Amino acid sequence: MKIARDILIAFQLLSDNMGCLTVHQLSQVMRVSRTQAKQIIEDCIYWLEKRGVVLKDEREKRTVSVPPEGLEQLRELLKNISEKEYYYSFFERRKYIVFKLLTNHFITNYQICEMFEISRNTCIADMTAISRFLKNNGFQLRITSNKKGYMLAGKESEIRRLIPYYISLIPIFSSEEDAPLYHIDEEILFHLYGFDDVQIRKRADRLETASKELGHKLSLQSAVNISLAVELIARRIRQGHYVERGAVSKESREAYTRNCIEYLILKSGIWQEIKTASKTASAEVDDWKEILTMEKELLSQTIVCMGSVQEDNLEQFVMHETSLEQFAEEIITEFEERIGLGCTQKEVVIEKLSQSLSGVLLRTSCGFQIYDPFVETIRSNYKYIFDVTRKMNTIRGLQEVEISENGAAYITAQLIGWFIQGEEAKQKQKIPLVGIVCANNIGIGALVEKQIQSTFSGVRTILIPSYEINYWTFYNKLDLLVAPMLLKIDENIPCVRVNPFLTAQDKGNISRMLAEKGDRAADSTKILLKETMYILKDFLPSGQRDEAGIRLEQLYNSGDYEIIFKGAKNYMLKDLLTADRIQFTDDKLDWREAIRLASAPLIEDGSITQNYVRAMIDSIETTGPYIVLTPGVALPHARPSKGAKKLAMAMLCSRERIYFNEEKYANLLIILSSVDGHSHINALVHLSNMFGEEETLEKFMEAQTVEEVVELIHRYETD
Repeated sequence: MKIARDILIAFQLLSDNMGCLTVHQLSQVMRVSRTQAKQIIEDCIYWLEKRGVVLKDEREKRTVSVPPEGLEQLRELLKNISEKEYYYSFFERRKYIVFKLLTNHFITNYQICEMFEISRNTCIADMTAISRFLKNNGFQLRITSNKKGYMLAGKESEIRRLIPYYISLIPIFSSEEDAPLYHIDEEILFHLYGFDDVQIRKRADRLETASKELGHKLSLQSAVNISLAVELIARRIRQGHYVERGAVSKESREAYTRNCIEYLILKSGIWQEIKTASKTASAEVDDWKEILTMEKELLSQTIVCMGSVQEDNLEQFVMHETSLEQFAEEIITEFEERIGLGCTQKEVVIEKLSQSLSGVLLRTSCGFQIYDPFVETIRSNYKYIFDVTRKMNTIRGLQEVEISENGAAYITAQLIGWFIQGEEAKQKQKIPLVGIVCANNIGIGALVEKQIQSTFSGVRTILIPSYEINYWTFYNKLDLLVAPMLLKIDENIPCVRVNPFLTAQDKGNISRMLAEKGDRAADSTKILLKETMYILKDFLPSGQRDEAGIRLEQLYNSGDYEIIFKGAKNYMLKDLLTADRIQFTDDKLDWREAIRLASAPLIEDGSITQNYVRAMIDSIETTGPYIVLTPGVALPHARPSKGAKKLAMAMLCSRERIYFNEEKYANLLIILSSVDGHSHINALVHLSNMFGEEETLEKFMEAQTVEEVVELIHRYETD
């Protein structure tokens, strides 16, 4: 019996759960029915028994349970699964074929059919699908065939730029946009695609060591990914595939500083490895010196661009007309105006955003793509905020480099993360302390932190840049580390590897780790008692404090009260768009009249002033109808300082289109008032998600009464 993706994911969950996995847990994580989950559990048990893995005797049909010694057996087996023992899905099979094409001159139809037990026609269909996938993702490459077999055709420089992209696809199990994300250990995945994990880790260690000496510490995730890229490049050179002359443009060579990359590739031994590979190559080369120069330059760009994904900025993008900091400040200023968010740490955000922009611009300038499921999720979950960012004049007007949609999505993630981070200071001192590890920038880490705060109300969180990990783990200051990247840490600190948008698997792992650490949300009595006694110590003589503590503990434990720590309130749409703030109109209105009418309920209840209405109109007249988020929906707003008194929303539903210019119109006008620039972010996200679904948007357009609109909002947020 081959091990398939579903069983592999189940085994990863079994390992994460310290040897116990139930049908219910598997069903939640994999989004399958309980019947399907039960079948997967039974397949897992069968596979384990066939390989002699020790199982607990008290097995139930709905649970697989493995003792510690059995868990060690399982982990060793998973690390050594051969390619022929794994059942590849069609998407995984096509990834595998591309890696084989990258590391071999040719691969025959017979080899593919035998390896995957597929027909010749299926093999041909796979090759066609791979060529189409490459074209759709902007690569000028294709699969060709001759008597020897299939090969990857195109310029060698383009093939080299394909390598980082396919490395980023290794953890991805499906090409479907809404497919759930799962975490599988790299040591298992690398082996499935024909790579030696031990060799990859050794080279990564050398990279980390060399980067430390430069004061530019690479994260382990970057080091491992770069190591794998170097392995693939060396293999291609040994086959005689060299970068063509003139492969690297003068513009891309001048696009970044050269402070440390030369030293890094020499000190880590990478360049020597490439030169050694070239000496064993089969191809004859006329101008060897020029070819080596091109190889070295493209290798440097590969390393710099791959490191920038985790914000390990080994080098900086060079802007000629302005500076990165000035560009970042312009983006933040326009973002504040368009979204209505206030930035409380503007100087810090400018500094950090400029670092993120450096990576985005470098990858664009050098022609590298990295698949990032997190960026894809930003484009869907934060659709309207992403659209606003993408269409900002500051970004569209940049002359030096055209920022791609992926780049705009990455900038959106940074902006949202930083703007919502302002809520961090409001947290009470709760236990336990959860450290969220981010790359050398905090923006994306703040999004992970926000989700943890929303899901686990009884915890205290702190953002930790990856270069500060050693300090926090050495002094044992944390109860749990949560990281959206590969880490090398002290084994005494429990660590959960997560996706930037937490999946059911991630939340289950965090919950289990917190429960093992001891009293968390259930310890609310102790938390309240501790904080009460801290206050009373200033009012009670020392001799009375113990007795007061005993009496209060008895009261809190009596069961007469439910103690809930809420933290900062996450406002939902149903909290803000109440029935008294929703109106309908059949009149054909000028957009200024429409904004005044839509704002009326907020004027009446004191949420905004007349000055705020004027500010909204002035903003549109000055900057244009950027408030139209999608055809049919507009979000008028202004800065909090212009007259916002309360956090609130109001909606005007118009039967007639309200035109802002010849092209931009809306039937739904949603007035937004935010007093602090960040407390409305949760409702804004729900608004983005809700109107991002065409079917939901149509239902709002077709609604005839206030009650229908209220019901649609409640139904969406309940679902």
